[in-house]
Amino acid sequence: MAGIGGDILPIMPIATAETVRRVLSESMWTWIGLIFAILVLAWVVQRIRAWFREDDDPAGNAREMLSEIREMYVEGDLSEEEFRSIKGRLTERLDRTATDTDD
Repeated sequence: MAGIGGDILPIMPIATAETVRRVLSESMWTWIGLIFAILVLAWVVQRIRAWFREDDDPAGNAREMLSEIREMYVEGDLSEEEFRSIKGRLTERLDRTATDTDD
């Protein structure tokens, strides 16, 4: 096949196993550094996500939920049975939280 100016395009030699080994050994530290950087980045992302998800005061959250549930019960959105069930669970959570902080 003729190229520009009538030259024949040279065919690229197929990479031998030795060439592949040489390239990999020369770039080994680059790959190790890249993998290490990705692992550190994943750890940092996980720590930031955990920090944002952290609930500083679980009792405060339970109190907010209890007041919202009470409001829903008063408005008629919850039956008395549902209200008592949810209230019991939230009260248990509040009691557990109070016990945990006392220890």
